[in-house]
Amino acid sequence: MKNSLSVQRKHYNNKTAVGFDKNRMNRNHIYKIETIEYFYRKFLKKKNNIRILEVEGGTGLHAEHFLRKEYLNIEQFILLDLSKDMLKVAKKRLKKYKKKVVFLQSPAEVFRLLQPVDCIYISGAMHHFEDPLKAIQNCYDNLTENGVLTICEPVITNPYAWPRVIFMPEEYGQFTVTPHNIVKWLEDNQYEVLEKKWMHYKSNSKFFRFILKLEGIAFMNWSAVMFAVAAKKRS
Repeated sequence: MKNSLSVQRKHYNNKTAVGFDKNRMNRNHIYKIETIEYFYRKFLKKKNNIRILEVEGGTGLHAEHFLRKEYLNIEQFILLDLSKDMLKVAKKRLKKYKKKVVFLQSPAEVFRLLQPVDCIYISGAMHHFEDPLKAIQNCYDNLTENGVLTICEPVITNPYAWPRVIFMPEEYGQFTVTPHNIVKWLEDNQYEVLEKKWMHYKSNSKFFRFILKLEGIAFMNWSAVMFAVAAKKRS
């Protein structure tokens, strides 16, 4: 259908591909990428010749971070996105790593890989999916045994999130893709949840650095900026 959510999503991604990274190189974005790396280094048993898939990888900002780090021993990095324009930007950014990178245009819910990968991550994109649960199930089918899936999503109860959600229809998925639902979807689909992390605002300002201390207070999870979870495919 022409007006389906997937068509709208593709149109939005193509439209925003140029200039997409303008406000993404900040401490909070880097904090999110570092959290994903932390999960993989902690939970992935395999240490060499690692194959990684990023779902809705956009312009390759995350991919560049991982490919730069030789100690991660990445054999292949697959960057998947629905938008051909996002992938076009990513190809330019990752030209240096072209021998290791495979680009794939597909919705998250239906992609198929030639062979399973060791790691899959979805960073700040799942609330845009037409069917988030189906995407989680599809990731399961494309993971190796004991492979690790990491999902990182904005927290709808954070005060900063409300203006974006109210005035940007493309963000309405945040009402459904909540920390509670993500964990439930994982547990109901043969994943073992390994660790959950509520990530609070990370500022360059010394005055606001106290906010990070809220991460140790469960009562304040509602005010986190992002929620991240690592899960393992049950053998």
